Amino acid sequence: MWKAFRFLARVWRVAFRENQEGEWEINSKLVENAPEAGVLAVRKELHKTIKKVTEDINGMSFNTAIAKMMECTNAMTSADVVDVQDYDAFLTLLNPFAPPPYGRNTQPPANNLPGSGPDAALPENLA
Repeated sequence: MWKAFRFLARVWRVAFRENQEGEWEINSKLVENAPEAGVLAVRKELHKTIKKVTEDINGMSFNTAIAKMMECTNAMTSADVVDVQDYDAFLTLLNPFAPPPYGRNTQPPANNLPGSGPDAALPENLA
């Protein structure tokens, strides 16, 4: 249980960081329309993750799907820049395993990401 919590906390910290007052704010590494050169490594890892998770879901290999998502989260955590669309695609991929806490019929607070939410389609495999 703690491992799952730590993993989801790492996913959260890609997009948010705690400031000196102890409040959460959007992480400066999360950038909209980031230059391709800056996000290429993360984007390649994301596309590999989309392909692997799709195959693993179809093959009912859920543990290996989660392991691949952990690898992608590590790539995002270590990157200097993460594009908002890449992060949103990752959250859509994560959704079947860890649905958002706000439920199916309501929107999350300050949801600015297009195509996100519990009913969003899985991203296409671009690998």
